[in-house]
Amino acid sequence: MSIMTFDPNSVRKLRKRLGLSQREFCGTYGIGLATYRSWEKNIHPNGISCVLLTLITRDPDMVKGTLAEVPSPALEELRERVYRR
Repeated sequence: MSIMTFDPNSVRKLRKRLGLSQREFCGTYGIGLATYRSWEKNIHPNGISCVLLTLITRDPDMVKGTLAEVPSPALEELRERVYRR
């Protein structure tokens, strides 16, 4: 599998294709809201971020289901912070 590259426009298009707000996207996929917003504004994701975004692009339900099955206090804390605002 080749890893895709992402720019602010492609990140935004992915989220909109999934019909999610920024908060929903972040909560669903375990991404910090400030990090995500920087991706949509001016920062090109790289490294592991591109791996995650590539997987979400190819099979969003698989990623969502996998993350839901993994007990992760850190992920739960992140979701709580994202949705609390």
